[in-house]
Amino acid sequence: MQNDDSFPYTDFATGWYQVAWSDEIRPGDVRPLRYFARDLVLWRTESGELRVFDAFCPHLGAHLGYGGTVCGENIQCPFHGWLWSSEGRNVEIPYSKRPNPGQKLKVWSVREASCMIMIWYDTSGEPPQWDPPHIPEAYLDDRYVPYPTCTRVWEKRRMKPQYLAENAVDAAHQKYVHRSTEVPEVLEFGPDGDRWHSRMRFVYGQGKDATWLTPGGQTVGHMDIEVWGMGTALGRFADTDGSVHVQTQTPVDHEFCDLRMTVLIPKEPGHPDTPSGSALSRLQHQLKQIDHDLRVWEHMHYIARPPFPPEEAKSYSAFREWAAHFYPQKTG
Repeated sequence: MQNDDSFPYTDFATGWYQVAWSDEIRPGDVRPLRYFARDLVLWRTESGELRVFDAFCPHLGAHLGYGGTVCGENIQCPFHGWLWSSEGRNVEIPYSKRPNPGQKLKVWSVREASCMIMIWYDTSGEPPQWDPPHIPEAYLDDRYVPYPTCTRVWEKRRMKPQYLAENAVDAAHQKYVHRSTEVPEVLEFGPDGDRWHSRMRFVYGQGKDATWLTPGGQTVGHMDIEVWGMGTALGRFADTDGSVHVQTQTPVDHEFCDLRMTVLIPKEPGHPDTPSGSALSRLQHQLKQIDHDLRVWEHMHYIARPPFPPEEAKSYSAFREWAAHFYPQKTG
């Protein structure tokens, strides 16, 4: 399939994007990445500091992510052994009397936040303008450790990050994509700087005596949604099962994204290490929902000026106006 030329922005949105979970990258690990149409290398120093560089060694162009090794606080090129500091400068050429400190790799801003490894993207190269998402539930003792038990990644899916972010105001798709019994009511919505918040009211278990989520029968619940830039969206179900769903979407290039989900679920008594019972049902249910979304996202044509009905015009238009300020330019 071809890139969606109907999308009105020519560059990636500014913001924080997930490239791994913290527990995936141990001290001494090196991993190649491909994001924002660029080759990158992610590595962790022996002391535990994370680094992300442009991938290609300036000497003769070897990719540091394929065979590069961590040497203390430096990374060594697999081709000729040149050592690069955690600041990206050449500090040693093993077969030469002196290094070439004028040679430098681009160093990306990287943070660990809420058990996720996030990097900052800004097409103009500006430093981070806000902090990455803070999700306190990711650190609580009564939650599952997110990786790898309650996580999943969908690699190279044809979509834009904004497709997922717009779920924050898209109440009707909850019925027709995710099979809720009715279209939920959007109770509130609006931006707070670089964060968006929405609240939706659902009726769960409608017409049923019991479900895995509503063992006592029909109940009313709410989903609180937070979106940080175009890279991270969160759904919090505090008044039902207490789960928190973290969805991230990171552009591989202008056509494809990697999606990741972390499902934070209260532990079941007697099952401290793996989901069981309703917690397992929640995990399985939530992971399926992304597959349902992707069936739409991977084949859609973005409509920049939709014919919104009155019920969705205000919230959707407000969200798109907020989203626009993350993009450096529009197409002509």
